[in-house]
Amino acid sequence: MNLLYQQYLYSYKKDIRTAFSGFGRGWLLNKLLKAIDLYNKDKYEKAINILTKLKKSCKTTDEFCAVLLFTAVSYEGLSYLSTAVEVYLEMLEHDPSRSTAHSNLGLNYRQLGEFEKAISSFEKAIACDSENPYAYNNLGLTYYRLGEYEKAIEQCEKALSLKRNLYQAANCLCLCYFALKNLEQSKKYFKIAVTNGSNADMLRGEIRKLQQESVIDVSDDFFWDLN
Repeated sequence: MNLLYQQYLYSYKKDIRTAFSGFGRGWLLNKLLKAIDLYNKDKYEKAINILTKLKKSCKTTDEFCAVLLFTAVSYEGLSYLSTAVEVYLEMLEHDPSRSTAHSNLGLNYRQLGEFEKAISSFEKAIACDSENPYAYNNLGLTYYRLGEYEKAIEQCEKALSLKRNLYQAANCLCLCYFALKNLEQSKKYFKIAVTNGSNADMLRGEIRKLQQESVIDVSDDFFWDLN
């Protein structure tokens, strides 16, 4: 196994688990890692082609779940969201305890405008893994988009408590507090977000959209600095 495949095996160990680890099944694991490589190189159709064939060789729950997960994310790469949803649902039939699958399913539902299903999926993701910061973040952002700022704050604060550098959660908190006209807290999370990798100009743009709906002045400190 080459070094790149070994890196994938480590990076995706929570998703691959024991897939194709049995005696004489190493060549199937290599096919899975080849598909993962193609997915990482944005060659989604080629990845799906390998994964579709590989699915016929699946025997265990971990094997089905690994193949179906990377099939789903490849369909997402092609923007075939409805198809990705179908694949995630099939994956969850094999193992309904997969937090990542529930969370990713929620993201697809949200993009499709099915917010109730999205919220339900994120809640299931959290029930499966209460230490999954991304599930809390995704749930918080969904509440933000629905204008339920207090609920969004609760979820994104949980996300940050689990992963302090999760700037997406800090972004959401910044925007929620701004919408609630709490400038002090909004500035606080603006700085946390930008310090941890958020694009300051893009975040300012989102704040300006909210400003158009309010009378809040953001001109002081040249819009909170940090460039």
